[in-house]
Amino acid sequence: MTTTDIVIDTNQIAQYERDGVTCFRNLLSTTWVERLRAAVDRALKTPSPYYVGKDDPVNGLFMTDYSMWRTDPDFRDFVFNSPLGRIAAEFMRSKHAYLLVDLMLVKGPHSAYPTPWHTDKFYGWYEGEQLCSFWVGLDETTKESGAVEFIKGSHHTKEDYMPVNFMKGSGKFDEALDKSGIPESALIGLLPVPDIEADRSKYDIVHYHTMPGDVVMNSLRVLHASSGNATDRWRRAIAFRFAGDDITYQPKSFSATPPGDPGLKPGDPIGCDLFPQVWPPRA
Repeated sequence: MTTTDIVIDTNQIAQYERDGVTCFRNLLSTTWVERLRAAVDRALKTPSPYYVGKDDPVNGLFMTDYSMWRTDPDFRDFVFNSPLGRIAAEFMRSKHAYLLVDLMLVKGPHSAYPTPWHTDKFYGWYEGEQLCSFWVGLDETTKESGAVEFIKGSHHTKEDYMPVNFMKGSGKFDEALDKSGIPESALIGLLPVPDIEADRSKYDIVHYHTMPGDVVMNSLRVLHASSGNATDRWRRAIAFRFAGDDITYQPKSFSATPPGDPGLKPGDPIGCDLFPQVWPPRA
């Protein structure tokens, strides 16, 4: 499906605004899926400086990498020519959509690494409310293989949650989150992530059994998590995060490292070569 083919469903926009998450079935063509699979395979063989991962015979593989669009033509073509940019703008009720980052998330067969409950807003180099993410799975994905679970409506909490450690013992990630010297003043007003697993019945939790071509969209404020991969299948996925018109550049000492110098000052509108406008397409 191309950008011009999609029909925006206003009822689905309302559902997304209510729940903070929605699923588009059969949004992407087989061609897009195959091109992204090939791109992920290339990225796994030639990781970038932003690669973080664990791979051992006992616990399996879990890895992340980001900003592949800057070096890989298939990632880049998808960013600018898939339907995601238009959908992001429409669902955020923004005139424009800017790419913040593309983030590869791969769990190999029998990967023992869960992703803890968290929100995504805290970790980035941006500030504002018009923020969304698309989870593009390239394999059949079930709860057992690591489908992302979301707490419906949790994005309505206006406070931010404290950071959590995604890869205990990975060294690189520990240093970023545990040893960055975050001043206590930076954590004032942040809420601890609740112990959701202690009583899941208290929360309205949803996940989507997805097939290649399906896409899950979520607010960066919604609480979400995933299990390890208990199946024989790979769980290859890419998250594409977008910003709207109200987003400004706001680097933080504890956020992920922007993939280069955007040439922006704190408080500047986010649009630039590093965070490009995807919708509407530039001439």
